[in-house]
Amino acid sequence: LYKLSNTHYGVPLSEYINMKKVDASLKTLLTSDLSIEEIALKFGFATSSYYGKVFKKFKGMSPSAYKKKHLL
Repeated sequence: LYKLSNTHYGVPLSEYINMKKVDASLKTLLTSDLSIEEIALKFGFATSSYYGKVFKKFKGMSPSAYKKKHLL
């Protein structure tokens, strides 16, 4: 699996997994009343701070900024 992710997707496995977890969290972020911390834990991030860091890396903004932008 590690070799597949590096070869096929061009990113390390951990980065690919984090990207998929962020993508999976988007619907919950936009449609639920859960806090950022609750969403982070629900999608397997150890802390909301780490979730925010990873989220910003892939989406270019914090989870709360993303939610504001897409709910207007």
